[in-house]
Amino acid sequence: MTLGALYSNAQNVWQYENQEHPKGAISGKFINQGNKKWTEQNTIEGPFTFEEVSNLGSELILFDKNRKVYVKITPTEMSASWGNANNWQKYYDGRWLAWTYESQSHAKGDISGKFSYLGNNKWIEENTIEGPYHFETISNSLSETILFDKQRNVYVKLTADEMWASWGNQDSWEKYYEGAWK
Repeated sequence: MTLGALYSNAQNVWQYENQEHPKGAISGKFINQGNKKWTEQNTIEGPFTFEEVSNLGSELILFDKNRKVYVKITPTEMSASWGNANNWQKYYDGRWLAWTYESQSHAKGDISGKFSYLGNNKWIEENTIEGPYHFETISNSLSETILFDKQRNVYVKLTADEMWASWGNQDSWEKYYEGAWK
């Protein structure tokens, strides 16, 4: 697989599903449109347009100038603050749909790839050298997501900026790649 093919359809997407909303259950996505522009699409209203205010890796701040609302997105939740960025209220649980790494050193050469969330706690890792590999979610928190590949008996820990692996158990972790949630 070439790097171009791997990233040709990649978008930065944060998704929430079946969350409570005053108008009923809501599901939706925040989608990076490029040039610090984001769109929220959901099952009840919108779409809404946002500008990226800051991106610290583990925390993304967006602003909708039409509705005068700030949105804070972390690996596991979305909060909003109306009028200013000082009064955050949690709105939805959710997740980034991909964790990517680019131009990393590998025993078989330079490697780039991504872990993509497929739904129902299922993930796939695709890269420029080998695979694909299939994982299931073991745990998901604000600081890390832990996945397990049953076929290879390997655990993977994804943080805001690093990927770690543990073969056979979770006693000893080895850093593999630097990357980011996208």
